[in-house]
Amino acid sequence: MNTRRYLLPILLAITVGILHAQQPPASSASRTNSAIEKPLPDVASLFHDVEAHQKELENVRKNYMFRAVEQQDELDGDGHVKHSKTEEHEVFFVGRRTVGRLLRKDGVDLTASEQKKEQEKVDKRIQKVKKKEAKRQQNEDEGKHDENEITVDTFLRISRFENPRRVSLKDRSAIAYDFSENPDAKTHGMAESAVKKVSGTVWIDEDSRQLIRMEAKLDEPFKMGGGLLASVQKGSSFVFEQAFVNGEIWLPTYAEANITGRMLLFKGIREHSIARFSDYRKFRVGSKIDVVGEVAPQ
Repeated sequence: MNTRRYLLPILLAITVGILHAQQPPASSASRTNSAIEKPLPDVASLFHDVEAHQKELENVRKNYMFRAVEQQDELDGDGHVKHSKTEEHEVFFVGRRTVGRLLRKDGVDLTASEQKKEQEKVDKRIQKVKKKEAKRQQNEDEGKHDENEITVDTFLRISRFENPRRVSLKDRSAIAYDFSENPDAKTHGMAESAVKKVSGTVWIDEDSRQLIRMEAKLDEPFKMGGGLLASVQKGSSFVFEQAFVNGEIWLPTYAEANITGRMLLFKGIREHSIARFSDYRKFRVGSKIDVVGEVAPQ
C-alpha cells in the first residue's frame, strides 16, 4: 500500500476536483491590458465561478487519454536514494476519476501475459469506478454530500485565503492565493481533516478560471485509521501543474510528492516521486479504445 496514493488525491481534490472551467483564453495582449485595469476578484466568487463549469469539463475530459511516467525513489534517513522504480501508465477519465493501465516498468514493456492480466485489472477498475460515480451522482441528485469529497464551500470554510495577487506564470496572467488552516473550522471525515492540516499556494489562470499550479505541505502529522493504517509526517509536500491542451481543456502536466511517514505502525516510509504527463490524445470508447488524434499542450 502506497501512502501517497491515499493522501495525494485528497489534496488534489482541493483544486483538481473543483477548480475547473471551460472558457476560451484571451490573447496575450488583451490579458495584459485587462489585467492592469481589473481589480482582483473575491476568492469566494472566483471559486464558485470555476465550480459552475465542472459539468462542461467532464464532458470534454472523458474524450482524452494521456501518458503518465512516474519515478518513485525510496530514500534513506539521510535523503539518499536506496531504491528507485519507474512506471508508465496510460490514463483516462471515468467521470471525475482517473483509471490507469500499466504499460511498462523500469523501461521494460509488459509481456503478453502481463498485458492480459493488466487489462483484466483495468476492466475491473472501470466497473468499480463506474459504480462509485453512479453512487456519487445519486447522492448529488439527492442533495447528499460525501464526506470524502471536498467542495468549494468546504474548502472556503476550512481554509483561510490570504495575500491575493496577480502574477505572470507560464506566460499567462494568474491569480495566486496563499491558503492555510482556519483554526475555528470544524471538520467531518478524513478528507476534511487532511485539508485542514494543509497550507500552500494555488495559481489560477485569470481568463479560463483554471488551476495552473498548486503547492501544498502538511503542517501537522496526518493519521489514517488512528495511525494504525498509516501516518504521514509534518513537512510532507506536494506540487501539481496543468496546461491548456488542444485549445479546449486543461490537463495535468506534472506532479511531485515528498512523503515521510509510517505504514501499519512498523514500516517507515521516506519517498520522493515525480510524475510527468504527456502524449495527450483524443479517443472514443466502443468495444475497444480508438485513438482519433494526438494533441500537444499550448
